[in-house]
Amino acid sequence: MAVPALVPWWAAFLVLTIAGERLELAHLRPARGLVDAAFLLSAALLGAGALLSAVRLEAGVRLAGLGMAGLGLWLARFDVAWRTVRLQGLTRYIAWCLLPGYAWLALGGISWALGARWFGGGVFYDAMLHTVFVGFVLSMIFGHAPVILPGVLGVTVAFSPRFYLHLALLHASLLLRIAGDLAVAIPARQWGGLLNMVAVLLFLLQTALAVRQARRAARRRAASPRKRRGASPERGASMHPPREGAASGAVSAAGGTGRAAPAPPPPVRRWRPCGCAPGRGRPACSGPVPPPRSRPPPTRRGAPAPSARR
Repeated sequence: MAVPALVPWWAAFLVLTIAGERLELAHLRPARGLVDAAFLLSAALLGAGALLSAVRLEAGVRLAGLGMAGLGLWLARFDVAWRTVRLQGLTRYIAWCLLPGYAWLALGGISWALGARWFGGGVFYDAMLHTVFVGFVLSMIFGHAPVILPGVLGVTVAFSPRFYLHLALLHASLLLRIAGDLAVAIPARQWGGLLNMVAVLLFLLQTALAVRQARRAARRRAASPRKRRGASPERGASMHPPREGAASGAVSAAGGTGRAAPAPPPPVRRWRPCGCAPGRGRPACSGPVPPPRSRPPPTRRGAPAPSARR
């Protein structure tokens, strides 16, 4: 079997997988019978076209193109990306990856349906392939990679506004490539293909940098509690600073000779019962522990009391 005969099968597998995943998110809205029927009809046309291409390539490509165009228009109209594009951060970036991808899918499906006779070679065949596999599939990969990689590889991808750089480069270079195909301008087509590859490499580089940034942030968060615990005073150390002038008073008491006077003996504290619990603004009782009370020795039965012996 020739390679062009396998292309509808590859396209059907990727497009139906991605469309089914987006359909699950679209079910967050209330179900509508005709809308869901339109999705199923488009998916059936794509699957039937892939099967038919094994026998009649041109008819199968035309039918698969109608299915892809229907799926692209359905997703562009009913996907939740129109709501999430108003948000911020990673959610908005994913929406900006999805919406242009749906446009490329619809455009690719139309080109398949109208140009099935050229499917298999030539510049128009190049445009038919790259609208689907670069414009739609790679745009979906760019958008879902920050969400899929944590679950598959166990790494965290820290979102950065720099992600819009490789996304914009991908779509701009694809426009240049498609324009070169339609105008049969070989330099524009070559530059578009080269910039497509640069966009993919930039995506890989920025994803690796985002993973590294997330790991560094996790290490800083793990080390910050240790620093806070290390900065706390040792147990048993006094929480009150020494009184001002204590050192200068000790030197002046020594007669100004520069030698510090001997420290005075600690004051004798009177014992107080340690029954007070520490409260707000009042420390626990720090007085000496009272000696245990002495009890008289037990007396035997019939023996006189100690006072009686005396």
